[in-house]
Amino acid sequence: PADRWARMAEAVVTAQPETRILLCGSAPERGVLEEIRQACGTMPVHNIAGDLPIPRLLALLEVAGGMLSVDTGPAHAAAALGCPLVVLFGAASPALWRPIGPGQVIAIGGERGASSRVADLQVDDVAAAWRRLHLRAVPAAG
Repeated sequence: PADRWARMAEAVVTAQPETRILLCGSAPERGVLEEIRQACGTMPVHNIAGDLPIPRLLALLEVAGGMLSVDTGPAHAAAALGCPLVVLFGAASPALWRPIGPGQVIAIGGERGASSRVADLQVDDVAAAWRRLHLRAVPAAG
């Protein structure tokens, strides 16, 4: 739910006040991501869904400080590009599907097999995983 993603955004911004959060997704996901952005209030959260062709996504993943994602193709691309990553699993087994790459990957969820749901993960647990992540230094905007 949008309010839980907003609570996670708040945890990230509280830990790293200079953070800018980019909500990434395809054009059909724009509405859902806009609900999340609105739930974030005045936090530095930007919905860039639908304006993110693959080359641009890959370029962002090469310079991003870190990424929080459900188990998706972009999460696997992030890991391959060395982007520090917290990836949330539902029914898929992290033992089988955990993204791999040169960067740090923290996988959470999936403990109950087919009955696992991402929605069952607690914000506090996800935030704790984020705080364990060794974020990259982000280049200054210019």
